[in-house]
Amino acid sequence: MSSFKLDAAALHRTAGIAHDASASVQRTAADAVLRSGLIAERDLKDVALAGQHAQRRGLFLEGRAQFALGIRSGHAVNSITGQIFKRGETWISSVGSPLEYVLRNEQGGQITARGRALAIPTVNALTPAGALNNRFSGLASLRQARDPGGKKLFVWKGKRKGTDGAWLAGTAGAGAGTVVRDAKGRFRRGGRLVLYFLLRRVVQIPARYMFRTSSRRIAPEIVAQGGAQMGVALQKSFGAKS
Repeated sequence: MSSFKLDAAALHRTAGIAHDASASVQRTAADAVLRSGLIAERDLKDVALAGQHAQRRGLFLEGRAQFALGIRSGHAVNSITGQIFKRGETWISSVGSPLEYVLRNEQGGQITARGRALAIPTVNALTPAGALNNRFSGLASLRQARDPGGKKLFVWKGKRKGTDGAWLAGTAGAGAGTVVRDAKGRFRRGGRLVLYFLLRRVVQIPARYMFRTSSRRIAPEIVAQGGAQMGVALQKSFGAKS
């Protein structure tokens, strides 16, 4: 006849190991999710939203329409933030940007003016770093904008190659801001014409899928790192109690 013994102390130790292991797994899961968020934030800032510096093409700064947003002012990169939270028993890491134009560049699509028109800045309205010139950045409306001579910008209808449409323009150089007659006897501002903003009712934004591509790029690193962390945590829990 066979028999067996129940070792109460051994069972207690086993239950304690299981409890400690469960707590360790929870802590490790939270840490792994936090680390995955940091990896995602790093990739978005260093790769997805930090493609080539926008290059000048005619009157505009443009980035390549691929899987990265060309750097102009760096505002999009600086807007990236992350957070970690728990939903039920699941830890979740969220990394993204609150800026609407970042979302538009991810998914693509049309942007329609809510007012009269969208104002697309030319290089003449930007600093060398690609940010809006101080004369324009703090204004509630570009109707208040003025050129370097202190005169309000005016709407100019494109009348030469590559300038179809309407522009917010000003004048610069000798005679800027003065009113003179041209060769045909018409009144116009003196000085050299400077185009600051292209006015459009609708703008088509190409889809770049920056976030989608980033998640695929970092997935192997996150899986490998999370698996390694979990293995170490379990080994410590069972090894220390066995």
